[in-house]
Amino acid sequence: MSAKNKPERLPSSAWMVATLRLTAFPSDVAPLEDIDWWQALTGDPPAVTETHPRVATREDRGPFADGTLTLRISPSRIDWLLTPQLPKQGLPTGYLTLGPAPDVQPPFIELMHRWVTLDTIPRIGRVAFGADLVHFVPDRLQGYRVLTSYLHQVSLDPEHSTDFLYQINRPRQSTSHEGLSINRLEKWAVGVFELVAVSTDGVTPQSSEFACRLDLDINTSPQYAGPIPPDGLPPLLDELAGLADQILTEGDIP
Repeated sequence: MSAKNKPERLPSSAWMVATLRLTAFPSDVAPLEDIDWWQALTGDPPAVTETHPRVATREDRGPFADGTLTLRISPSRIDWLLTPQLPKQGLPTGYLTLGPAPDVQPPFIELMHRWVTLDTIPRIGRVAFGADLVHFVPDRLQGYRVLTSYLHQVSLDPEHSTDFLYQINRPRQSTSHEGLSINRLEKWAVGVFELVAVSTDGVTPQSSEFACRLDLDINTSPQYAGPIPPDGLPPLLDELAGLADQILTEGDIP
C-alpha cells in the first residue's frame, strides 16, 4: 500500500486499555513484610493479600479506578498491574478493557508517582512502563488497514496477508537521565477474541471480536549502572509514559 493511500491514524481515544503495568527492579532485595504501599496509595487496605514464603513472593489486589489493581512483590521484581474487573456473575461477553487510553492512563501514572516518592521503597535499578491496547475492528482486513497507518517502515498488503506480527525495539537516549538508554519495545498485530460454549456435546462458537493490538514495553536499559536516584524516578516515569503516548499517536518511528 503506497503512502498516499494509507488511512489516517486514529485518535488516541480510539485505543482501549486492556492492561497497564509499572515494573521496578530493585537494586536491593525488596521487602515482603510490613509493606503498606497499597494502603498508603489508595487509603484502603487491599481486598486480598496472598503470601508465599517458600518462593518469597507476595500479592496484594483490590479495586481501583473501575479496574483491579494488583501489587506483586518478589525479591528481584515489583509489579503494579491495572486490569479490567471480571463480571460479578457469569463469563465475559467480549474482550475486557478499562476504557480509552487518555482516560485510564493518567490516574494510574499519578498513583505510580506517589509510589516512587515513598521513602519505604527499595533503591530501584531499572523501571519499565507497559501497556496493552486494543482498537476494535469489524474484521482482519480492516485491522490490517488500520495498522498500515502506524507502520511507516513496513509495506503491508492487507488484502493478501494473514498472520501478521510486527515487533521491534527502537531505543532512545533518555532526556531526563544522562547516559541512560530507554528501550521502546512495540508489538503490533490483529487478534480475534472468540467466545465459545463448552458442553458435553463439544465446543460451540458463540461470537468473535477482532481488534488491532499494540503491546508496549518501555524500559530502561539493564546496562545502566544504577541505582536510579530517588528524585529522578518521577521525571523518568513521565518520560516512559510519554514515549508510550508518542508511539500510540505517531506509530512506529525510528
